[in-house]
Amino acid sequence: MLLQLFEILLPVVLLILVVGAAILWTKTQGTAVLLQLIAFSLAFLLQLVQSLAHYLMKFGKSALFDVTNTESWRGVAQIGFLIILITFPVGYLWYALSHKRI
Repeated sequence: MLLQLFEILLPVVLLILVVGAAILWTKTQGTAVLLQLIAFSLAFLLQLVQSLAHYLMKFGKSALFDVTNTESWRGVAQIGFLIILITFPVGYLWYALSHKRI
């Protein structure tokens, strides 16, 4: 039950973060926010592929599930998460240091 909720909740939260970063980027057009948008978009896409693969397995053998269980996909996902771990904090810190205080 909790696992099913997590499978739905994580992509939704990531989508909300992508939309929020996109709205912020359209208002500021700053590079710092663009880095955050790239990080959240990449995280959302990686999670979406994983969630879709698991969802399709409920209906039988899925080729997407087979792809996501290969060493190549794990390498792609690890590189993607490394990019996320670098771009988001850099973008967040850059935005925090350069944005006007209220």
